[in-house]
Amino acid sequence: MSAPAFHSQLVKTPPAAAPDTPTPLVAPNEGTSTVEEQPKQPGRTRLWLWLALIVAVGAGVYFWLRPRPTTWKWYTTPVAVAPLEKTVTATGPVTAVRTVAVGTQVSGVISAIYVDYNSPVRKGQVIAELDKTSLRAALNDATANLQKATVQARQSQRDFARSRALYAKSYIARSEFETARNTYLTALANQRSAQTQRDRARINLGYATITAPISGVVVNRQVDVGQTVAASFNTPTLFTIANDLTRMQVEAAVDEADIGQVKIGQPVRFTVDAYPGRTFRGVVRQVRLQPSIIQSVVTYTVIIGVANPDRALLPGMTANLTIATARHPAAPTVPAGALSFTPPTEYLSKTAQPAPAGKARQRGEATVWVQEGTALRPVHVRVGASDGLRTQVEGPLRAGQLVATGQDLGTPKPRSGSLVPAFPGGPGGPGGRRGPGM
Repeated sequence: MSAPAFHSQLVKTPPAAAPDTPTPLVAPNEGTSTVEEQPKQPGRTRLWLWLALIVAVGAGVYFWLRPRPTTWKWYTTPVAVAPLEKTVTATGPVTAVRTVAVGTQVSGVISAIYVDYNSPVRKGQVIAELDKTSLRAALNDATANLQKATVQARQSQRDFARSRALYAKSYIARSEFETARNTYLTALANQRSAQTQRDRARINLGYATITAPISGVVVNRQVDVGQTVAASFNTPTLFTIANDLTRMQVEAAVDEADIGQVKIGQPVRFTVDAYPGRTFRGVVRQVRLQPSIIQSVVTYTVIIGVANPDRALLPGMTANLTIATARHPAAPTVPAGALSFTPPTEYLSKTAQPAPAGKARQRGEATVWVQEGTALRPVHVRVGASDGLRTQVEGPLRAGQLVATGQDLGTPKPRSGSLVPAFPGGPGGPGGRRGPGM
């Protein structure tokens, strides 16, 4: 028996189609075997893409959030060797050394004025006159009364002389003699009174002529021709005369906290707004004991004498004064902020630096931090004189060394001082204080 015949049909593979042309599938005939190519699985590719994305995101997050070293920065100022001057500041008006207010002792109408503002005058010079009509009339009346009293006194004198002669011969009684004597004495008193009234009227007439009491310059005039002035309880002021404008003074108001440092003879320098680039100099002449209390603020008036040969200073100008109360010779000086600055606690711990003792300043000692390279080194010094901004110190410091006055926290740098990087470490911790770069 012959074996069954198996017919196999070969599947012909078509030629490769273009990339954009799909390959047709050839359906096999029944009873035939075919060999087909299995397509790739897309799920595995997407898995690898997600894994790569996760790794990239994780690396970015780690790079962004990883701890970074922080650069410490400080404000520094060089040590200077210079003299130190302690000062007291104050303000006050510029005034003439002697100012006289010219008034009048009699009432009347201003009939003439012979001076004006800024007019130079001499002592005794006539500067104004009042109407003298009523004053002359008063003088004439007083003169007439004096003449009348004189006549009465003479008549009483003759009567008394006659009565005394008669009484001596016992022709009249004693009572008549005493009456004649008393009448005579009364007449003499009336005569003296009339004389005084006439002298007063003459003086009042002289008061109608206003004269300069001192030599100087008229700085103020408060009356005009035709104005009536009344001299009653208060003497009206007609003119103000300054004695000598080549010598001026400043009436400085010094606070009670500073008055103990001010002494007679101390040098003073000051400026006025009228001459911004000019410094005037004077000397303390007087420290007045009378206080001035305004809204619970106590000040004392200090008189500063100033030479004014060119008459640049005028009465009423406001002076901004600096009184030199003490002067110390040249020594190393540091800003006041360098004595109070302490680096942050974290910086001290990373650099193994000991924290300064809190009671050292009470013993006249302090610690300043000197910048060396990128680190700070503590230096112990003894505190000397201070003017409030700078302080003289004694210790191993040299001119030009940089001392730290504050920590930079990203704010704009002060106008003075320099900004330097320091030890790399963590962010600033508690204990760091900022100070001006002075």
